[in-house]
Amino acid sequence: MKKRLAAEWEPIKGVMIAWPAFLPHAYIVDLTQNYHVYLCVPDQREEDNARKHLAQWGANIHNITFCHSPQGFDTPWVRDWGMHPVFDEFGNFHLAGAEYQMSTPFVAYENPEVMFDWQNQPLSPTSYEQEEDKAQPMIAEQIGQPFEKLPYALTGGNIMSDGFNKMMSMQVILTENRAKGISDEQFYAGVARDTGMGDYSVFSNFGDYGLQHIDCYLKIIDEETLLVSRPPKNHKLYQRYEDLLDKEIRKSRTRYGRPFKIFRMDIVPFNEENDDLTAYVNSVILNKSVYVPMYGISQDKIALQQWQEALTGYEIKGFEFEFAKEPAIIENRTGYTRTGWGTEDVAHCRTRAIWDENMLYIAVRRLEKEEPANQVLDIPVNIVDYSKAGLIEESLKLYYRNVGAMEWNCHPLEATNDRELFLGSLTGKPGDTIEYYVAAESKSGRKETMPRVAPKGTYKVHMK
Repeated sequence: MKKRLAAEWEPIKGVMIAWPAFLPHAYIVDLTQNYHVYLCVPDQREEDNARKHLAQWGANIHNITFCHSPQGFDTPWVRDWGMHPVFDEFGNFHLAGAEYQMSTPFVAYENPEVMFDWQNQPLSPTSYEQEEDKAQPMIAEQIGQPFEKLPYALTGGNIMSDGFNKMMSMQVILTENRAKGISDEQFYAGVARDTGMGDYSVFSNFGDYGLQHIDCYLKIIDEETLLVSRPPKNHKLYQRYEDLLDKEIRKSRTRYGRPFKIFRMDIVPFNEENDDLTAYVNSVILNKSVYVPMYGISQDKIALQQWQEALTGYEIKGFEFEFAKEPAIIENRTGYTRTGWGTEDVAHCRTRAIWDENMLYIAVRRLEKEEPANQVLDIPVNIVDYSKAGLIEESLKLYYRNVGAMEWNCHPLEATNDRELFLGSLTGKPGDTIEYYVAAESKSGRKETMPRVAPKGTYKVHMK
């Protein structure tokens, strides 16, 4: 087994959010109806207040565990201070809490080493101590998962993982750690040691001023696919976004040594008072659904369509956040007016998954878009049963069919000398377009496919 930081699309058992809430109530209710929700509250009084409102909204109270812990200003942004999901080399799971005493700094594009707090005041490592730093081990204990403290900043909104060895962040992650006296080399070495992720790509910041978190610019949506934001051509940031993509991100390689497949997400200004851009990529993938912020503008519909094109078969859910319709929600915490969704702070920032420590993990080295016909094409498949209950051998299968056909064919996956590596194979005639997916089951009762939404979503290959 390999030590690794789980990816966002992997199996989860629940979702962590904070109360007092900074999410639309319909979003919170949906979470309670579809997942177990770990709701972080500061005390019994707020737990009682949450119970009252959740009952009024129609939430499933039985799907909620209330986690008591100290709260600071940043508590609603559970993505940033929340704990990272790490599987070690023995297949054991724990939550890793990064150092969070300095909050999440704002930086300017022209002067990226000077940090500011949310009130635009100069920020230093000794500015103040965050309550969220103290909350991490307390919440981990109440969730029932082991905890390890990390000695450096690893701000969650600025971290993307491919679930194997690849990490992506924007430059501000280095700025935060340099301010604490941690060199870039020490940071990379620490991350590799503590999370197993040794291929770390850090890209240039993209905004004029702000958090500069990667989850507001792009998202890794599977091991070989990125969803990257694209402003209108007449927007001041258009060329910067495109240069960042073409000159830096396209040079990055997947775990299989190939360029990432890239989908684009068109973003537009949503506020008449300025040219702040919609943060549609700052959505959150939870098992087989995607939760997307909606701004009450015509571009919302296009964003949902682009998400569906990027993640075929997933349920794409859009949520508006109008303060006028949210009587029990934190208002204007960051100066927002009409909507609670910002340009660098929306659904992903305020939601954090709790991963299944006994998950059935599958990763597929898919075929190229086009492959030669009349040849046996091998498809390597990594499968890890973290429950340690054992795989059900007869369940390990490759399903395939010509696009348009009604019935699926299947072949068993072949074992290899590596107990976590299996092989599937396909052969097609010239002109065939074949769709396929992999399935597995463990004796713990878990059943998984890859893609996770198969057969609604599949891999495809055209034979030439």
